[in-house]
Amino acid sequence: MSELAEVLKQIPDSPATLEFRAIALDPDSTAVKSGTGWVLTDGQNKLICAVGGVKVADVSQGRDCGLLADEPAFRELKQTFLFKRVQVLTLKDRKVPKTANAYVIKRLSSKDSLTHLSQDLRNEIQTALDGGFVLGAWVKDKPVGFAHTPWITETLADVSIDVLPDYRQRGIGRALVCKLVDSVVSQGLNPVWGAAEDNAASLALASSLGFSRPSGILYIAEKGR
Repeated sequence: MSELAEVLKQIPDSPATLEFRAIALDPDSTAVKSGTGWVLTDGQNKLICAVGGVKVADVSQGRDCGLLADEPAFRELKQTFLFKRVQVLTLKDRKVPKTANAYVIKRLSSKDSLTHLSQDLRNEIQTALDGGFVLGAWVKDKPVGFAHTPWITETLADVSIDVLPDYRQRGIGRALVCKLVDSVVSQGLNPVWGAAEDNAASLALASSLGFSRPSGILYIAEKGR
């Protein structure tokens, strides 16, 4: 049995393990047994997931991306990496949020210009475009907000949203999430929202949209930390 198949046997399809299972479902990912746990790396090397009682050396070697850990892994790694606590939330009763929408929201195309974005955000959106679909919110002739589902399992979809700083507090993020969640639910999937506990704006938006069911705590360390 392959390492990824072994990991899939041990990681449930649940909101708190969404990223872990999504990576294990991707045949381009890698899984390495580490201590009493596992270290998973997605095929594009943008996220490492540490599950269980992993060894620091197995996580540190060559790390050049984000790091996500469950509680047992966090206990092993907290002296080495600077983590933030992440709340994992789901929609109560899968009720799709509604909002008045004053913006043009449509699927982003590879032909749409992203030159006005920072390099990191441009890379993120381009990667999302390559792997699936991205919704964009347009103001005049350019997209200024983006929503997509970077991680998907058999029943769950992770909700990701980015709005350019100059366009925040205008309802753009809310309009994007409502449209994305409607698409996710129509596919029979359950949307999941994860936000660092110090990201008050994200948690407030999540709450206003009905993401109020606590579904676990994770720990995230940004690239290079």
